[in-house]
Amino acid sequence: MSHRGVGVGFYLDREAVSTVLRQLKSARCRYASISRSDDGNPVIHNWGLRREHVARFDRWCIRNETIIIAETAGRSLGPILEILRQEASSPPVAFLFTSRRVPEVPESEALDRTPARPDALADESAGRLARTRGTAAPGSIRGATLLRRLTDSTRELERIQETLADSVRTGQAATLAADWLLDNAYIIEGQFDDVRRNLPRKYYEKLPVTADGPMAGLPRIYSIASELVTDTETRFDRDQVIAFITAYQKVSPLTMGELWAMPLMLRLRLIEAVQKLAVAVEHREYERELADFWANRLLTAARQDPKRLLPFVSLLAQEEPHPSACLAEQLIANLYDEESILAYVRPWLESSMEGTLAAAIQQERLRQSTDQIALSDAITSLRQLSQIDWRVTFE
Repeated sequence: MSHRGVGVGFYLDREAVSTVLRQLKSARCRYASISRSDDGNPVIHNWGLRREHVARFDRWCIRNETIIIAETAGRSLGPILEILRQEASSPPVAFLFTSRRVPEVPESEALDRTPARPDALADESAGRLARTRGTAAPGSIRGATLLRRLTDSTRELERIQETLADSVRTGQAATLAADWLLDNAYIIEGQFDDVRRNLPRKYYEKLPVTADGPMAGLPRIYSIASELVTDTETRFDRDQVIAFITAYQKVSPLTMGELWAMPLMLRLRLIEAVQKLAVAVEHREYERELADFWANRLLTAARQDPKRLLPFVSLLAQEEPHPSACLAEQLIANLYDEESILAYVRPWLESSMEGTLAAAIQQERLRQSTDQIALSDAITSLRQLSQIDWRVTFE
């Protein structure tokens, strides 16, 4: 499942450029070099690199500088980045851009971020769910939809984990949330295998299904598990599960098959919750890398080619017309105390935000903290679910 990535290095030393190009040739990857002639036009030498990569980076080249771009598969990214970084009488700067496909989470499926409810309100939620959702007989289920959702979520998680692992292997700093995903990958994999093994399609298709609403055609017990995960913000224990089921059954009794499926449905929903949180983690990691790259370009222009600073700011605004608060925070942090640059960057960021830049950054920090807690809680709940003897609980 290895993906491709692009390493980019910036050099002022021509001898270093020659050495790096020789080593990239030996590494048998696709690469190119970009420099600027005295009249300002780009001079490009390409050894198989895709044109879109050249077009993306040639605009960021300044006078007396050479950009080297190399593309290769995920497992080879570390060695390639090491080549780009090693040459230096004056230290070169290298960045890694892994190929990312960050899907948007549909609004109807996004994990709720409302404050956790007290037990009494959770009971009320279970009763309301039982009264407002109709139930259809077994056999009207939407094929293997739920099992396909599980497979899709797990594959997406594996892709994100590999992308984050590649970044770590190449020396990129990882956030606490990214570390959590990498350190607990084995737990998620084990939970996926357990759900697939213990929820065969024949058994799954015998479960009563939800007749209406956004989960119509999915097992009723899955909608109950989803509501519980949302109510508790992914952190719950055995007693909360029992209390929720008890409150639901006061209005609408569950079948024995549904009761036995409840632990598996909770795991499935938690895996989906982790996947959605992982998408946000990956997106933030990518934006932090972009902010690091752009900060480097602005700092380099200000110090070595001041006439290029304003065009670079304009170029940045074109490439990122709607900068996120995450990108803004990282960019401002990298440009700390560089007032000659911030004088251009701050007004652009302020005009792109809803409200003030400070408020947007504060809200982003709160979102990151909330997601981090939800992620750690979801993984903790997955671990605890596997330790409960459900036979004793339901008997």
